[in-house]
Amino acid sequence: MDSWLNRYVAGEQEAVWNEIHQLGPIPRDTACEMEVRRVVDEAMRRARVNVETIVGRLQSAGYDFVDTNTGEYTRNIPHVPPSDSAPALIAFLEALVGPLPLTVAGWILTVGDVNLLGNHPAWAERDLQTDALVVEFEMSAYTHRGPDYDAKSYFEAEFEAWNDDVAEYGAEETGPFLLPFAPDSLHKINVSGGAPYAIYVPDGSADATCCIDNRDVRFIEYLRNCFACGGFPGEPSLPHVSELASGLLPI
Repeated sequence: MDSWLNRYVAGEQEAVWNEIHQLGPIPRDTACEMEVRRVVDEAMRRARVNVETIVGRLQSAGYDFVDTNTGEYTRNIPHVPPSDSAPALIAFLEALVGPLPLTVAGWILTVGDVNLLGNHPAWAERDLQTDALVVEFEMSAYTHRGPDYDAKSYFEAEFEAWNDDVAEYGAEETGPFLLPFAPDSLHKINVSGGAPYAIYVPDGSADATCCIDNRDVRFIEYLRNCFACGGFPGEPSLPHVSELASGLLPI
């Protein structure tokens, strides 16, 4: 039988992920983990190519990358590749919250931080709820917020707040810890909304489960939908989506 990677590269992306999802937690340092990591590595390589393609197309279209999340329209860096500190961030997070899903660790190591917030004066959907793709774990683009604003401090504070809630309300009422990676679709346009998009941790599975608008969705499925929509999966569907999404690599 062909390996998962061979089948994945041959075009069986959804079938391979369906089989991998059925595994549950992946035993570390096993042949199974090595095989799954090969698929994850290839998926994240493709995700990075797709991100770079979309960013390039948006730049060519005159898209204005600005942080609409704050209402101040600060210049925004759409893609910051992984830094040399990416492995240390993964180690820090796993020490803090427990195992990370392989797709999340793979994203941090291969893709980096992505933030497509912004608008274009010529587009009718300016400032609408486009739910622009944002996935930020290193938070490398936030140097303008000061030297004390870093990913480790942010995640540590979030985890401490969750622990306080557990102590006050109990584990069952509080629920599992959610590691944020993006504002929700309303906060992305500086409108008071819901909880940030986040992943359930600890989780030793191949793929993360995300909580997005109170719905649980696999990280790979979320990314697949974002790429199918050219990086803008919100409503209403945008007329330029087909151009942005054309020829992107299937993950």
